[in-house]
Amino acid sequence: MNIKHYETTDIFIGAFFLCKGGDLCGIRIKDSARGIAAFEIAGDNLDLLDMEYRSGRALLLRLYFCFIP
Repeated sequence: MNIKHYETTDIFIGAFFLCKGGDLCGIRIKDSARGIAAFEIAGDNLDLLDMEYRSGRALLLRLYFCFIP
């Protein structure tokens, strides 16, 4: 299918997509009373990354989360 845009309120899947090469296109407030934001992410093969994430097979190197000055 090769999804090019994906919108989610799940910060974890959003971070996974960004670590795998996705680009953050926008953030909008979805529910201001509850403080919920929606993240719009663009990239190639987001459908495959979504399947990988939801299947529990998603892996990231710890290096992605380390700050290197």
